[in-house]
Amino acid sequence: MWPVLFTVGGFEVRSYAVAVVAAFVVGSWLRRREVVRLRLDEVPSHAWIGTGALLGGILGSKLGMVWFGPMSMQVAWASLLDLDLTGKTVYGGLLGGWLGVEVTKWWVGLARSTGDAFVAPLLVGQAIGRIGCWANGCCVGIHGFPVQLLEATLDLVLLAVTRRAEGRAGRAFRWTIVGYSLIRVLLDPLRADERWMWGPLSALQWSALAVAIVVTARQLRPITEPAASAGPGGAP
Repeated sequence: MWPVLFTVGGFEVRSYAVAVVAAFVVGSWLRRREVVRLRLDEVPSHAWIGTGALLGGILGSKLGMVWFGPMSMQVAWASLLDLDLTGKTVYGGLLGGWLGVEVTKWWVGLARSTGDAFVAPLLVGQAIGRIGCWANGCCVGIHGFPVQLLEATLDLVLLAVTRRAEGRAGRAFRWTIVGYSLIRVLLDPLRADERWMWGPLSALQWSALAVAIVVTARQLRPITEPAASAGPGGAP
C-alpha cells in the first residue's frame, strides 16, 4: 500500500486524493466524448444535466452512509459541508446522481434519455477510484483480500458488456445500474468495513438487490413509449 505517494515541502501527496482527481478528470473527458458521440450536445437544455448529476451524487454519497452504514445524520451533514472526500458511499452517490438527473430533466423539460453518456465515465472513474482505495488501504477486504482491485476489474468488465447492450436510448445505462448493483451485492460480504445488517444481508445488499430487480423488470417489459423519450422511470 502507498497511502502517501511523495512529499513536497512538507505537504503529503496522498494516493487516494490523486486517484479522486484522476477519476474526475478522466470521467469528465469521457463524458464529453460520449455526449458528442450520442449527439446530446445538440440539445441546449442538456447542459444542466451534468450539474444535476454532480449535486445529486454528492448528496447521495453522504446520505448513503446514514442508510447503509453506522454514520449519524449530523456527522454526514458536517462531512458534506467540510467537503470531506472520506465518509461516503459510491452506491449512494450513484442513486443520488440518478435522482439528481431526473429532477433536472423535469425542471428543464427534457424528455430525451441521457443516461448512456454516463456509462463509461461512471465505470472507468469508479475503477480508478477503487485502485486509489487499494493504494490508500481503505475499503479493505476481509483477511487482506484485495476487494478494491476486484471491483475495479468487474467495473471494466461491466463496461465491456454494456457497450454491447447499446441500442435503444437508455438501455446501456439501465443495464449498468443492474450490473453494478449485482457487483455490490456480490462483493459487500468481502468488505471489512462496518455496515447495517438486516438478517442475512446488509442494508446496501438489500437496496442494491431491490434496485436490480426493479430496473431489470423495466428493461424486460414491452416497449410502448417513443424511442426518444425516457418515459416514467426512464434512464437519466
